[in-house]
Amino acid sequence: MKWVEYEADWAYWINPVTFRMPRVKKAVPEGVIVLTKERETLDTGQSIITTKYGVAKEDGVKSISKNSATTIILQQMIKYMKERNAYPTNTEIVREYANGNVELEYKPSNYDRFVIKISPEILGDDVIQFLDSLADASDIDGMPDPWKVEPAKSGRSTCRTCEQMISKGGLRIGEPSYYDGKLTYKWHHLECGKDFLRGVPLEKLAGYDELSPDEKRELEEVIPE
Repeated sequence: MKWVEYEADWAYWINPVTFRMPRVKKAVPEGVIVLTKERETLDTGQSIITTKYGVAKEDGVKSISKNSATTIILQQMIKYMKERNAYPTNTEIVREYANGNVELEYKPSNYDRFVIKISPEILGDDVIQFLDSLADASDIDGMPDPWKVEPAKSGRSTCRTCEQMISKGGLRIGEPSYYDGKLTYKWHHLECGKDFLRGVPLEKLAGYDELSPDEKRELEEVIPE
């Protein structure tokens, strides 16, 4: 995951791994949607908040329209649903059409809303049947399922980020996944997986309470606030 520097007084980015919306802190991952907020005062004296949309590219965050941002979120959302067999958090069906199209509403915050329209052509499948097969998102602080942290039980697991082995006893981060309807995990080295958890309270991680004091300190030193 490559990070792009971005300085803003008030901005958020949509994490396509969790569909949470953490605040921007100096950098964002390449490919994500960025929402930059500004407070404006009208001639009437009324104060309003405006939102500008951007996408993180290799050479910086580029301004785009909300429609373009919605299209990117649609692609990320379909990838998420196919990989996890579950709805992203803060997403619900609002309308079904006779032609097989379905309209979803994604609300990453109380003030931001995206209307996501999925067609059979875009999905490559029957949309209603596909959505009916998905598990509901369990909203645990905005995460569809709690990520996991633990010392590796053996030296046989492979990091899904760098594709190298994870040493026995080394802390590893578990990305929730499903196989045959059962929760399982895709493992990452602590250093490799840290950016997926940017903005997530560490105590929300499954397995956190079982860590030793030294392991908790190691986790706190690596995971960004």
